[in-house]
Amino acid sequence: MARIKTENRDARHNVYAWSLSDGTRRYSDDGEPSGTGGAPIMAVLDGMELADICVVVTRYFGGVLLGEGGLVRAYSGSVKLALENAELVKRIKLLRVETVCPFDLYSRIASVLSSFPGARPLTPEFTDSVRVPCLIEPGSFDSLSRKIRDLSAGRCECRSLGTEFTEVK
Repeated sequence: MARIKTENRDARHNVYAWSLSDGTRRYSDDGEPSGTGGAPIMAVLDGMELADICVVVTRYFGGVLLGEGGLVRAYSGSVKLALENAELVKRIKLLRVETVCPFDLYSRIASVLSSFPGARPLTPEFTDSVRVPCLIEPGSFDSLSRKIRDLSAGRCECRSLGTEFTEVK
């Protein structure tokens, strides 16, 4: 915010709202009447189900003339207009997993991964065995792990490597 305030020294207010996918959220009216700036911006972000986003609306003039209702409409309307014209990237939280298998099981394991609902197979690594990474929906780990274990007669295990966000096209 310090950089934005420096870049907009003549502005009366720099109202913001930000929301992260972990649920952390903040907003500020930056001196506007309480609830007329940051909260309307946050309401737009919530209504559009956006996360991992920060929005700042800089106002130079007109607040007293607008009144409280006008401020709410101005801030929420500005954000709606900006977001309608923005190139938004949809990301989802997935679990990165990997299976290490012998060469003779690779094609069967790759087939299971490619047909597993919601799975996104990644590039395998071939050494003395095959490391097969994949992104899956977090709730699918136990089911995939069982399938891999059953398919390999217990020779292969599926390991969880943690969650990450990936872009959805």
